[in-house]
Amino acid sequence: MNRGDLPFRYVGKHRRALLKDVLGLKSKLDVRQAVDALAEDTEDLIQTHGL
Repeated sequence: MNRGDLPFRYVGKHRRALLKDVLGLKSKLDVRQAVDALAEDTEDLIQTHGL
């Protein structure tokens, strides 16, 4: 929220975000995590098997 990745509004002192925005951000983060895992696996294969 502080970086601007998730739009929100204040209600009193509390932050409120729309569910669709939260789920959209989660989807982006899940994809990024999967890509990072694949990259790590690829690096491991290259180092281990010289591919």
